Amino acid sequence: MNRFIFIAFIVGVYLTISGGYDTWIQFGTSSKPTTISVAELTNHIPDNRNLNITDSCFLESEAVTYYRTSHYRKIEGSEITFIPIIPDSYSEGSETPKVLLKITDEKMKEVKDLSSVDRKSFFGIRKTHFDMENKVKDFLEDHFGKGSTDNMIIIEYGKWNSDQFINAVLKLLAGLVILGFIFRPNEQMIKEGFNFGK
Repeated sequence: MNRFIFIAFIVGVYLTISGGYDTWIQFGTSSKPTTISVAELTNHIPDNRNLNITDSCFLESEAVTYYRTSHYRKIEGSEITFIPIIPDSYSEGSETPKVLLKITDEKMKEVKDLSSVDRKSFFGIRKTHFDMENKVKDFLEDHFGKGSTDNMIIIEYGKWNSDQFINAVLKLLAGLVILGFIFRPNEQMIKEGFNFGK
């Protein structure tokens, strides 16, 4: 029983934190995307997290793919590819990338190949540095220098839809319900509380 409660507690904490983070991201996301070039984005970050990124150049040779493992085996569907991007007017190696494109395994299967992504215009949601895995950060800083990732703007590839907001809220509520169930006062505690008050 204690093991079940412990597992439920871990799941509840994860859902609450993850759902809270996703909900917070969604509150900063308008249904209408803001169109902005990579060059403009590096100079001014709009309040709207829903973006239509234009005029980009993908540094595919510097891309890194991260995945989770279980018992030394890759977890199917956990792959995430991070690709540094620069303005298309710049040549590769002319400056340190300030924008990082994140593509999940699900989205990668949709586009099938990076070459099918339109560099002139693609949609994405601006995330935070919580979306950058430590191993990815270490890899990028080995290539671009220490501290180069500190101010990188992370864009998760894909169009925004209302389901993302609903799913985020449901995840948060599920976590709160689980934690509320675990920490609810039981009948014995209530009786002892009443007895203490007498």
